[in-house]
Amino acid sequence: MHIKQNRPLVLAAVALALGIFAVFFFFPVAESDNQTNSRHSIASGGTHFKRIICATPSITEMVFSIGMGPHVVGVSDFSFYPPEAADVARIGGLINPNRERILSLQPDLIIFQGKHQLLSQFSRDQGIHFLSLEIDRVSDITASIHTLGAELGASIQAARLAQAIQAELDKLARQTQAQTPRNVFLGLGHTPGDLTGLMTTGSGTFLHELIEIAGGVNIFADAPGSYPRISKEALAMRSPQ
Repeated sequence: MHIKQNRPLVLAAVALALGIFAVFFFFPVAESDNQTNSRHSIASGGTHFKRIICATPSITEMVFSIGMGPHVVGVSDFSFYPPEAADVARIGGLINPNRERILSLQPDLIIFQGKHQLLSQFSRDQGIHFLSLEIDRVSDITASIHTLGAELGASIQAARLAQAIQAELDKLARQTQAQTPRNVFLGLGHTPGDLTGLMTTGSGTFLHELIEIAGGVNIFADAPGSYPRISKEALAMRSPQ
């Protein structure tokens, strides 16, 4: 992404910060898992899985980024990065996974984001190992990368990736700490063809944290919910810069 040099630093920093985590975009969870621990017991002792399904785009990027892409046999319909993921079989979205397609791919591990009763129960019923990763805050991203590295036998690659991400965030924070904060609106979606149904981020999300790290002020930090929908009138009233 090219940023014009005459733009305020905060805008360039927001773009760079969000670029790092573009694939960790919000994907709604279909169902809540009532179990205390949504992560099925996975064999320890350095077990390496050979046929992996990544059920969310964030997981896809992380698994490929630590060098385990050759073992991925299925990805979410919304996984567009890295480019290599385009050639991998699609298994539906998080809210509508295709269980027949999943079975046909003969996975030995399914990885998804957040609690998902349908996928976790399906995995138990079919005797397939699964791993659920919570990715709500910036710190969860690097922690999840370390967890993946440990489970997939790629701890060294995972440590390098987590370190590089943290170093980039620290660099951004140093660059913007002396800047005057700018009021920022982060648009995550809207109704095709017009500006109704606008979705943004509230507080308590890694996107909110990234705005602050980049020197911005999230104008909808006080909105209810993690990913609220707002009107264009509310957006105009809050006057983002």
